[in-house]
Amino acid sequence: MPDELKPCPNPACERTCIMVDTTYRHEVYVSTHCFCAHCGTRGPWCKDGAVTLSMEEAVAAWNALPRRSDLGRHSG
Repeated sequence: MPDELKPCPNPACERTCIMVDTTYRHEVYVSTHCFCAHCGTRGPWCKDGAVTLSMEEAVAAWNALPRRSDLGRHSG
């Protein structure tokens, strides 16, 4: 896996049981996304209008979601 997955961004959860799921429909690749196996929070399915995400893009999109630990980290 390209990057380590950050914990769940749901402030009521924040667990680390994150899964990466690839979806196929009629045996055709659709997309990949990350989700929390505990609370069900799901990451983005698309980016910049693109219909599909690669595993690397899905992990990056999940890791880019805001988290409680990111609050107050503003420079300025």
